[in-house]
Amino acid sequence: MKFISWIPRIAAALISLIVTIAVISFVASNLQRVVVDLWPFEIGLEVPVFVLLLGGLLIGFFCGALVMWFSQGKGRRRGRQARREVAGLERRVADLERKQVAGGEPANPGQSQLPVSGDRS
Repeated sequence: MKFISWIPRIAAALISLIVTIAVISFVASNLQRVVVDLWPFEIGLEVPVFVLLLGGLLIGFFCGALVMWFSQGKGRRRGRQARREVAGLERRVADLERKQVAGGEPANPGQSQLPVSGDRS
């Protein structure tokens, strides 16, 4: 059983090794320099081709991550609200249990003192 838990780690390491070799090969074969003109500013930069391509991929990655971060904001907000509600309900249950133990009154299973969903009293 222990060996099976190592399989995903080994697979991830092999995939990482293959991607690393591919990137190093790409960089080594694209060392020629190109001039990038930033049009409205009359600025020309001379950079290696691999910097231009890998920089574009990196910028695209971060733009996509930013878009995903903002698109998932509503779900993160709902999660925070649910955690706060659960914490409040757990405190209320603990208080009710403490009162029940301190008062020595038996539990009344037919009547719940917790609010029903939608009841915020």
